[in-house]
Amino acid sequence: MDKVKSELARYAATFDRYANQAKSSKVALAWIPKQEKTVLLLHDEKGYEAAELTFLVEACYTIIAARDVLKWSYPLEFFEGKNFPNEIANLYENFWQADLDRYTNQLQGFVFEVDMN
Repeated sequence: MDKVKSELARYAATFDRYANQAKSSKVALAWIPKQEKTVLLLHDEKGYEAAELTFLVEACYTIIAARDVLKWSYPLEFFEGKNFPNEIANLYENFWQADLDRYTNQLQGFVFEVDMN
């Protein structure tokens, strides 16, 4: 019975991570029109070249792509993680996933700070 509870808890944690990444991806998608408006405002009011500001919109697309990779990495780990060699499992969970999550969160924080609205 403990094994069943353990697997259920593992599944719930995996599902929560998956759902959180999906939600964060939708937030970034919703920010694209806001960032496009910010680019126009910075161009019109501050005189910045619009081409120099496209990184704000491109960053949203990068966040979405990273969130999608993270979202699907959790089910992969859940179903196939037991088959990973120990050194790969450690790299996968503790470095690749963790680093991608941390850097994506940082990028999202930077992008969402730039708001002229």
